[in-house]
Amino acid sequence: MSKPEKVAPIGTCDYCGKGIPVGEWWTSKGRPRLHCSLECRQAANSRKMENRSEWMRERIESGDWEIELAWKRCKAKVQLQGFYDPKGERIKA
Repeated sequence: MSKPEKVAPIGTCDYCGKGIPVGEWWTSKGRPRLHCSLECRQAANSRKMENRSEWMRERIESGDWEIELAWKRCKAKVQLQGFYDPKGERIKA
């Protein structure tokens, strides 16, 4: 996993744009602080996860997928939603 990069100038929160107090510009590990508070950090991570799911959806839909059945490769269509089963007859308990 790569380290996040600082987008805004040092001393400015990457999420909300507020200033970070001078004594807190750097983390204890010597990296520039990215966010002014825990709330901003959590909100930024939440937004990043939403973008990641959209990116993953586009990647899955645009891909050329195959499965192997009885030692033969067959084209596969990826379905991101569940199969239509309104009565729940296919659900195994």
